[in-house]
Amino acid sequence: MTLYQKIRFVFTGILSRLKGQLNGLPAIEFDTFGRMLAIREIFYNRTLHPSIISRLANPVSCTRYFEYAYAGSIVKAQLQQGNKIQSVLDISSPRLFPFWMVEKAGLSVHMVNPDQSDLEESRHIAHFVNNKSNLKFSDNVDATCLPFEENSFDMATSISVIEHVPDRGDSVMISELKRVVRHGGLIILSFPVKPEFTNEYRNINYYERNQNSEKNGKYFFQRFYDEESIKKRIVGHFDIVESDRRYWAETPIGWFEDYERKWMKEGLNQIVHDPEFMSKHFIATGSNHPMNSMGICCMTLIVNKQSHKY
Repeated sequence: MTLYQKIRFVFTGILSRLKGQLNGLPAIEFDTFGRMLAIREIFYNRTLHPSIISRLANPVSCTRYFEYAYAGSIVKAQLQQGNKIQSVLDISSPRLFPFWMVEKAGLSVHMVNPDQSDLEESRHIAHFVNNKSNLKFSDNVDATCLPFEENSFDMATSISVIEHVPDRGDSVMISELKRVVRHGGLIILSFPVKPEFTNEYRNINYYERNQNSEKNGKYFFQRFYDEESIKKRIVGHFDIVESDRRYWAETPIGWFEDYERKWMKEGLNQIVHDPEFMSKHFIATGSNHPMNSMGICCMTLIVNKQSHKY
């Protein structure tokens, strides 16, 4: 990446952010926070490494604008209502959100991730987060078998993760989260949806834990939930009560598949335009599951450990 390319990416990203902001794109504060972390790293290390330029040009990827905005609003509401949140467990969310919870919301966050290289990168970037002493990390943690005692956390967050856990692991993950979160605590999730339940397989095995989930020479990558699978696999557990649900859907139908193909082919050249693209091609549909298109669901669950006791 030449110096000219680096400058072009940064200014293109800023211009896209301005266009998205004018179009009413949410989560601009997360966009700003992500760019500031990259600027801190540049000044501290005195380098324009391509990975830092990528984070400066594209601090929030794809539909994370909607997912961060939703999860952030829930966290803020809890704090404004005076609900005590001393400890948060984050399951493999894109690192910007747990970093935001630490620096901007003043929370203590324990980050876990089975991807060791991704966790190491999070550790590195965490040096540029204010209040980083409130961040903890655990290595090689499987969300379906959490190494924590019951009632260890006030809240759990997991942004765009549960859809990647193979087989019935998503349901097991919910059981584990409700076990380690105290009575009255929250679980905040987001995941992709379609009108019909769909499993997606890819030629490349992106997640080591999915190596045994092979089908016709391809590896499980993610699932898209329909309303019935949300009910059975996520909400249909003892001890949890759904508190809130919000959707965003693509427009026009089929736009996201085309975007994703370009993303995989062109990389930063494509996703540097994310703020503008997301503001134009996703619309809020409230609590209505998309009827004929791909979308994103954000959900809050309340842990109610007495819900099935008589």
